[in-house]
Amino acid sequence: MIIERIIFLSDVHDCHIDWYGTKTADRMEKMVKDIAERQKTHPADLFIILGDVSLDFWMWNEKGSYLRTPSVSNTDHFVKNYMTRLPGPAYIIPGNHEQYGNEKWMELTGCPRSYIIEGGNAVFILLDNFAGNLDPTEHSDGTHTQTNCDMVKHVLEQYPEYLIFLCAHHFDPATESEEFRELLAENDQIVALFQGHTHLSNVIPGDERTGGKPILQTGNYSYTGVKGDPSASFWGWRELEFEDDGTIRSFYHVPESHARHGEGTVDVEEHDQDEWEICIPFDEDYEYDEEE
Repeated sequence: MIIERIIFLSDVHDCHIDWYGTKTADRMEKMVKDIAERQKTHPADLFIILGDVSLDFWMWNEKGSYLRTPSVSNTDHFVKNYMTRLPGPAYIIPGNHEQYGNEKWMELTGCPRSYIIEGGNAVFILLDNFAGNLDPTEHSDGTHTQTNCDMVKHVLEQYPEYLIFLCAHHFDPATESEEFRELLAENDQIVALFQGHTHLSNVIPGDERTGGKPILQTGNYSYTGVKGDPSASFWGWRELEFEDDGTIRSFYHVPESHARHGEGTVDVEEHDQDEWEICIPFDEDYEYDEEE
């Protein structure tokens, strides 16, 4: 599979809560429509969803929980009604609000909780960083776990000539292991990290402890993580582009939106923001396996 463009979605929260004066069903339909419209001019080869498509194990409200009776899985609803309508292959990993065990998660989504995607000269490691306290029987806001270094090492060994991108619902620098930081610092194959969870779209620069590897935040299609004016990081998704000269570019794409905020409105024109770019010249002497 040749990959030229990827769309990363996260924190869409198909659930019982409405934000910005917009019913959840209307918001989700807008998301599908916005992506379809974008596909006409900037087609993506695949879609990666980085979790929090629901609030299934969150019981701070009387409605909308998988644990209540009758049991409702908004993860199941999202997969069947929206994920299947994305205009290309779509892959998903859980967030802190999808604490399903491996068997149930596979049944609902058709995907493991962690796995890899290979395309062209790149490998995307989809990590399960909320692997603690699965299948809880009472309220859970998710239990964060450290990145699986053994999985990352295995992929590095298996794909020594490929570019590696790490994807998770959340990377927590404060609680990650020293082994993980060393993996980032010592392996030039690892290009960048993609995460959701914060509902923000900015780029977190790496430091010398992590080899300067940035964390690219994938925003939201529910409510912003920005305090105050929500238009600073409103509904959208992060795109990743690969160009023929080895340039790798990523940015947060915000479609046109009009919604309520308090006593006022949120009026956002279509635009890109929070860009990041790097150039890694392609090794023409190496023949990558390509699956059409």
